[in-house]
Amino acid sequence: MKKVLIPIDGSDDSFRAAIKARDLIDCRNCDVEFLYVEDFQPYIISSLPQDIIEIAERKKDEILEKARQRFKDSFRSVRTVALKGDPATEITEYAKKGDFDMVIMGSHGMGAAKRFLLGSVANKVVLDINKPILIVK
Repeated sequence: MKKVLIPIDGSDDSFRAAIKARDLIDCRNCDVEFLYVEDFQPYIISSLPQDIIEIAERKKDEILEKARQRFKDSFRSVRTVALKGDPATEITEYAKKGDFDMVIMGSHGMGAAKRFLLGSVANKVVLDINKPILIVK
């Protein structure tokens, strides 16, 4: 494997996915991209107070920096990307456009309600993606 996408939201499951990626693949020859999707739709952003938007931006920066620092020595290269929108849609579209060999993601994220079997974002990505995907629980 040369290039892996790891969607990350700060949840334990998303960091477990990164650890599993490190354990499973030849890290010296693999580039990893951590993708964080802010779950803000354009119509929601325009109605939010500025301080809420700033808090979300700081949270995003903290999560991506934590991933970068924690795994910078684990892979050939580590890149972080942040997008805004529906997480499942953004992850799927980004994975389809990228030249990724695999997507590795947690089974559940930071969503308000945990689903019984598979989180709704992971489920949608599994159904819509045409690349190998590993779901880590």
